[in-house]
Amino acid sequence: MHLFKRPNQEQDCEENNYDSLWIGLGMAILYAIAASLFFLPKRYRRPVGKKIDIEIRYDTEKTADTTFMAQNLVKIIRIVLTPLQSKINEEGASLIFVYGDESWEMRVRNGSEKLRQSVRNLLEANEW
Repeated sequence: MHLFKRPNQEQDCEENNYDSLWIGLGMAILYAIAASLFFLPKRYRRPVGKKIDIEIRYDTEKTADTTFMAQNLVKIIRIVLTPLQSKINEEGASLIFVYGDESWEMRVRNGSEKLRQSVRNLLEANEW
């Protein structure tokens, strides 16, 4: 009487084939998912306020520091004026940012008086 059974070689090979079949099937599924994600349409996030065109002018000597400060202020102003973005584009208004030594000014050209007042109110608000 044998206490230990000898494995049947045919049965062992079949199990090995099934294992490799499942591994291959799993890899094929992973490749299919990766390929489908590659071909999906991409959704690009546009930075906030990027469509608002603001011209920068300097009332002082233009140096690296003043340029840096003016550009950073314009980035913040674009974000603040985001609620008015469609109105600005609709009216075809142009915004001019004038940076001086100790102050700055925002000018609205070709915009209605209502738009100018809205820009003024947003920029003078103490919330930002």
